[in-house]
Amino acid sequence: MSPTRLDALTTEQKQNVVAYRAQRSRTGTTEADRSAAEGAIAEIYAAGGLAPPERIIWMPSPTALARDWLAKGGASRSGPNVRSTFTGLIDGARNGVFNAVTAGVWETVERGTAHAPASTAALGVRNSVVAAVDRLRLGLTLGVRSWFGRGERRAAFRDSSWSLIDALDYNLPAYRYFGEAVGIDGALKRIGSLWTLSTTTGWIVPHERICWVSDLPVALNVDESGRLHSGTEAALRYADGWRVYAWKGIVVPEWVVNRPELVTVKAIDRQPNPWIRRCMIEILTPERYIALGGATCVSRDATGKLWRRQWWGPGDDAWAAVEVLNGTAEPDGTFKRYFLQVPANVRTAREAVAWTYGLTDSQYANLVLRT
Repeated sequence: MSPTRLDALTTEQKQNVVAYRAQRSRTGTTEADRSAAEGAIAEIYAAGGLAPPERIIWMPSPTALARDWLAKGGASRSGPNVRSTFTGLIDGARNGVFNAVTAGVWETVERGTAHAPASTAALGVRNSVVAAVDRLRLGLTLGVRSWFGRGERRAAFRDSSWSLIDALDYNLPAYRYFGEAVGIDGALKRIGSLWTLSTTTGWIVPHERICWVSDLPVALNVDESGRLHSGTEAALRYADGWRVYAWKGIVVPEWVVNRPELVTVKAIDRQPNPWIRRCMIEILTPERYIALGGATCVSRDATGKLWRRQWWGPGDDAWAAVEVLNGTAEPDGTFKRYFLQVPANVRTAREAVAWTYGLTDSQYANLVLRT
């Protein structure tokens, strides 16, 4: 007969979920706690039946880590990659939780510890790092021994490493909640070390004999949705100078942020990446872009004007915005104009305005008639 599982949380336990949700928002930019991190590494290795690594190599950024790992990380020098030890701890924690609580209790805690902005920020960091490492790997001129280990191609950086986004993907705050706030024992006790490592270091690539670890970034700027973003400086920056410029989650060239005066209609037209092109229009502002001749008026009616710009070529792309007049007068009696970006496939100004309200053209027309 299986033991009874927890089917409800107390009021106090439910209130504690909020504290673990807050833990999920840690995307630190402070100095790495190397002592705590190295202690956590030793505990995680021990939990997997391994001796502590012979060497822990600290690097100032993930790209510096990757460069050193690519050059020295052959299996004969560092031993096999042991990332599976980390995921093995999580598997044990998952089994412990699922055997101890009902699905309803798990779902309550899982939803309660979700923190979209933090996950978005961590994901943005990971994607930027992985993309940079991929470029680095392609650009390095390495011998066969550097690219291969024991006759097999080495795993990709993403599959060999561990970072905060991995901890969030596996929802470590939820498992920690069950271990600490609810008191479920077993493998959950080891999750604390995994969480400590994920929030005190920027990146880790663990091998049996050598473990590479990078410091936290010295600057991390995000918007209200948690996307990497800054209109004045690098969105992500490490102590060795490696940095990423981003606008609302889209990585952009440095000059787009540092030299906004160079963002012109011609520069926008020359940019082949449609996502970066849209960022450049936002930086220039739709109003100035239209005033400078970047788009053509394709529809006008009582609701406003629809402007569109079409780019032809590989991956045909278009941009559109609707120009509307504020119904409320300013203190000086004038009426302010707004330029709202809309899907490029809308056909009329009224359809564009309707879209901004989440309505179809006919729904918006009926609403206007009734009022």
